[in-house]
Amino acid sequence: MSNQHSLPIHFRKIDPRNNMRRFYTLSIQPNLFGEWCVMRSWGRIGTLGQSLQQTVLDEASANALLRRLVAVRRKRGYEEVA
Repeated sequence: MSNQHSLPIHFRKIDPRNNMRRFYTLSIQPNLFGEWCVMRSWGRIGTLGQSLQQTVLDEASANALLRRLVAVRRKRGYEEVA
């Protein structure tokens, strides 16, 4: 397992005119059954927000899903946080 799977990707979108302060976090983790999980959490900054775990069969599928979700976040105006 490479280090890239254990590091989450954090995004945020802040728009004071619309009172918008959002976060979005993505990560990939293997589960105990040999499958891969794409973990997502999102919500308003300062809250726990919501989370979703999506299971896929292999690492390549997990990486493809992660790339697609990252592209969608960027398209919607989210900025990656270092």
